[in-house]
Amino acid sequence: MPRSDAQPDAQFDRQPGAVRRRSVDLSVYLVTDTEQCGGVDGVVRTVREAVPAGVTLVQLRDHHLSDDDFVALGRRLVDVLDGTGVPLLIDDRVHLVGPIGAQGAHVGQDDMPIDRARAMLGPDAVLGLSTQTPGHVAAARAMGEQLVDYLGVGALHSTGTKPEAGDLGMATVASVVEVSPWPVCAIGGVKADDAAPLAAIGCDGMSVVSAICGQPDIAAATRRLVDAWSRATGVPAAHTGHTAGNPVGQASPASQDPSASPNPSPDKAAR
Repeated sequence: MPRSDAQPDAQFDRQPGAVRRRSVDLSVYLVTDTEQCGGVDGVVRTVREAVPAGVTLVQLRDHHLSDDDFVALGRRLVDVLDGTGVPLLIDDRVHLVGPIGAQGAHVGQDDMPIDRARAMLGPDAVLGLSTQTPGHVAAARAMGEQLVDYLGVGALHSTGTKPEAGDLGMATVASVVEVSPWPVCAIGGVKADDAAPLAAIGCDGMSVVSAICGQPDIAAATRRLVDAWSRATGVPAAHTGHTAGNPVGQASPASQDPSASPNPSPDKAAR
């Protein structure tokens, strides 16, 4: 796929008649938690150590920092990620994507509507959406498949990071994957042991918080996730020093070729 000049870390589906898609590698998707990381400096250190070990996407999430402090932290992460090809997404605060220089945003069901978020972001930024049910998927599709680029589904397991998300379990996540026209990653207490069952139901990646944030050895914790996902999918890990893979920032073969998924649904195979 050709890469966009306006958004170098995203890829686009430009096939005639296809819905325009901005594609990112969801394989090992780090969502930051400032408290678990030990403060803003810890967030920067965590990202700096996790990305060379194989993290493919980073989301900055903090519900307590002021906008000014959030922008300052985001810009530090942009500097850390510069040249790595790993995109930075912003949780919820869509209006700060531009000031930070991030590649996109992620919104929840109770955050900004996806049509408004897309209007603010423009056509080239990445936009992710949290979902918990097939009904959420249907509602998002009704608004237009071109608005969203991927879904985050969870919580897979109950977690102290977001207790209100409950505990969906693997079967519910599978029901969302089955009807989603977009790539899907699971979030919520996700750990390396979840890689095989998630890959088996057609998930495109694992989104993690505590499996990396606050771990005594960030690089080793990241490599465990990366290696587990690689074994589960049969796809070599990308842009890491310990396994050969795709060029930095490019989507893995699993995300480009639906047939690489162990059990792709009909909708996902039609992407």
